[in-house]
Amino acid sequence: MKSRFLLAATILVAGALCGCQTHAEKKYGYPAVIARMGESPGFPSQAAGFSRGDTVTYEPGMKNISVGYNFFSTTAQQAVTFYFYPKSEPYAQQIESEKKMIERFHEGAVVLSQEKQLLRKGHSTFEAFVANYRVEGVMLNRKQPLYSQLILIELPERYVKVRSTSPLNQAEEADRRVRELMQQIDWTKQP
Repeated sequence: MKSRFLLAATILVAGALCGCQTHAEKKYGYPAVIARMGESPGFPSQAAGFSRGDTVTYEPGMKNISVGYNFFSTTAQQAVTFYFYPKSEPYAQQIESEKKMIERFHEGAVVLSQEKQLLRKGHSTFEAFVANYRVEGVMLNRKQPLYSQLILIELPERYVKVRSTSPLNQAEEADRRVRELMQQIDWTKQP
């Protein structure tokens, strides 16, 4: 009996280490949209002209999640997603990982600018890495040049990544709108 238990435990641990899906992940599936996320003081349904979209969890435990916001008018479009995830590597390495991810998903991405900035939220100041890209993609069912922005912020317990995408010709407005959105939601706390 004890040997069967040890065998079962060994298989479960080996599966977890190999990245195999658990029964719960197969049954419930991740990523998963969090249904019925009501009004939240830190993440309101409307902020800075944006409407909150889906909130998604990427693994059990709600430690790796994202909240989307969309801005659409007759003259401007922008999608912004806030990602919250535990620290798994030092900040400098995480920056490089994020840049490589953009290059992997957007072949031919062109770096327009990259710099470190200080962001103020409430009475606190946070260091952020900001990179702006020109990528080819589809927005509103139309293939076009896009302006894609990465903002990576290191908090004591986690990273916050902000990804913003808009048509390239709206880059300046998109920068202003994402900063206004960041002032109106509380990205210092996980939703």
